[in-house]
Amino acid sequence: MSTQQFTTPSPIRLEVTVAAGTLDVETVDGGESTVTIDGSQKALETMHVELVGDRLVVEQRRKSLIGFLDRLDDSLRVRARVPQGSGVQIVTASGEATLDGSFGAVQMKSVRRPCRHRQRRRRRNG
Repeated sequence: MSTQQFTTPSPIRLEVTVAAGTLDVETVDGGESTVTIDGSQKALETMHVELVGDRLVVEQRRKSLIGFLDRLDDSLRVRARVPQGSGVQIVTASGEATLDGSFGAVQMKSVRRPCRHRQRRRRRNG
């Protein structure tokens, strides 16, 4: 398992590109983004995570054509926590994505599995 934390005092754009697996994205209060990746050692070795400006990029890189088959490992799990109001872009061949929270723009593309987006409404004290 790999966990990376980034200081993100304002909403960001989360960009996730994986071949397969489970993606869970949640918005949180605060100025920090966290990405946790779990899966086989081969799957973990293909993952790359970095903050570039206001973009948090999580991508699965292919090492070779044969390595493409390793990328279709459904045991891969990506969990991301980002500030409320962040935008999300997810591209996957056969991954399953669940978003929970208050997001900005959301784009999800999947060839074989559903993408679910549950917009959480903020409670007002009053």
